[in-house]
Amino acid sequence: MVCLIIASMMWIGVMLSREDYSLIKYPVSYIDLPEGKAIASASANYLLLNVELMGKDLIRQRFFRSHEPLLISIKDLPLEKAGAVDLIRIPTVPLIREVEKQLGMANAINGISPDTVYIGLMKRQESNL
Repeated sequence: MVCLIIASMMWIGVMLSREDYSLIKYPVSYIDLPEGKAIASASANYLLLNVELMGKDLIRQRFFRSHEPLLISIKDLPLEKAGAVDLIRIPTVPLIREVEKQLGMANAINGISPDTVYIGLMKRQESNL
């Protein structure tokens, strides 16, 4: 029985010390909207991060870290007219380093899905109160 416990502890130690890939789902919040605009639609409310972390870091990231929304700034991004809505395209590949900073992981994200997020903006309705 003692040998079984020692072998199990060694196996867990080896598994936690090797690097592994995983997909982690994070909610997204869009900030820095253009003046007088509001979000009408967004193609992604969640981003799926393909991460490569050590076993212990992966467990911590996946189960013990709060999954607060990732903050994505849409300030200064070009607007395209699409009928009554202005459309913003956000390619997610350039966001990788910014997301790593927010999550406190250096060089751990290999990719983000979807590869492009589309946000529809409409004119903000002013309340007359």
